[in-house]
Amino acid sequence: MVGVMDLILVNVKDSWVERACNYAQISLVWTYNRMGTSDYCRRLRRIVVGLVAELAFYDWLSRQGIPFGLKGRTAWYEKDRWDIDVKGVPYDIKSLFVENFPRNLSEVLDWCVLVPVDQLTTKLRKTNQFAYVFAFVSGKWFNPTQPPNFATETLISSSTIPSARWLIHVPWDFDFTKRRVGELGSLVVNAQDSRDYGRKIELGGTTVSGSGKQLNRQVVTDVVTLGPSRNATQTKFFELLYVRWLSPMFPHGEIRIEATNLPLSEAIPPAYGFSPSPRRHSQQGPQMNGWYDIWLYDAKVLLVGWADINSVSGWQILRHFQPCDPVRSTQTDNYFNKVMNLNPMRMLDC
Repeated sequence: MVGVMDLILVNVKDSWVERACNYAQISLVWTYNRMGTSDYCRRLRRIVVGLVAELAFYDWLSRQGIPFGLKGRTAWYEKDRWDIDVKGVPYDIKSLFVENFPRNLSEVLDWCVLVPVDQLTTKLRKTNQFAYVFAFVSGKWFNPTQPPNFATETLISSSTIPSARWLIHVPWDFDFTKRRVGELGSLVVNAQDSRDYGRKIELGGTTVSGSGKQLNRQVVTDVVTLGPSRNATQTKFFELLYVRWLSPMFPHGEIRIEATNLPLSEAIPPAYGFSPSPRRHSQQGPQMNGWYDIWLYDAKVLLVGWADINSVSGWQILRHFQPCDPVRSTQTDNYFNKVMNLNPMRMLDC
C-alpha cells in the first residue's frame, strides 16, 4: 500500500526536457500511435512527457544508489522492449500528464494508474518477469489563447506567456519522414517573406546504411540561414524528420523546403499549431500543419509506485472513453488501479 509519505516529487532539469524534445522530434513517426490521434503536436508532447518521467526515474535510482541497466532499449526507430532493468527485472515507466498536482497530495492516492490491455497481453506472451513504475508529470505548454500576430509578436517579448523554446514542424508526408528507398538529397530552403532573411532553421533527418529491412538510420542535422536565394543544405538527407525554428521571432512568411533528388516539397505556413482533418480517420492531410512548441515548462514528476506484471493482469479493465481521475476520458482499454494499491517506490529494490 502507498501512503502520502511514499510519493516522490522530482524537479525536472532543463537538460532532461532538452533531451526529451530532441528524442521526440526524431522519433515521432516511428512511435506507436496507440491513441490514434493525428495531431502531431499532442503526439510530440506525449513523447516528451514519457521521456521526462523516465529520466526522473533514472535520477531517483541514481540518488538511491540502486544500480540499473538499459540493455532493453532499442534504436529510436525500432520498437522498444522495455525502458530499464533493475536487478535483471525489466521495468516500463507509465506516465500521465496533469497540469498541476493538488496542494493536498493525499488526493493523488485515489488517482488511477493505467496499463493498456494490448500492451500487457503482448508482454504476458513473452515473460512473467516484468514490472511497471507509475508516474504523473505536471507542467505547462506554450498555448496562446489567440492565434499570434506573426507580423508583430515575438517569442520572447510577452510577459504573460512563456517563451517558445522548442518551436518545430514535422512534415505530414511519409515520403519525407519514413522512407524505404531513395534519398531526398540536399534540401533547398526558400523563405517567402524578406523579413525572415537572416534567420536560421535546423533541418533534422537521417542518412542510412544497409538495405531493405536492415536499414540502419543515423540522425544528421544541418542549419540554414534564410536569405533571398534558394539555400541548399550541405548534408544529403535520406529522410527529413523535422524542421526547427532557431530565431527569436515567429516566422513572418511561408518557409518552403524542396528535395533535390525527388519531386517533393513541404510548405510551412506562418501559423502556430496543428489542425487535424475535420473528418475522423480521413486519409486527407491536416487542415493546417504549422509550428508547435513541444517544450514542457515548470515540469515536475511524481513517482507514485510500482507493480509487477502478474499483479497488473489481475486488475479490473477500464473500457475506452471512461473517466478515471485524473484522466477525463481514456482512449483505449486499460487495466487500472488506484495509486494507494501500488507497491511503494522504497520497496522496489527489496
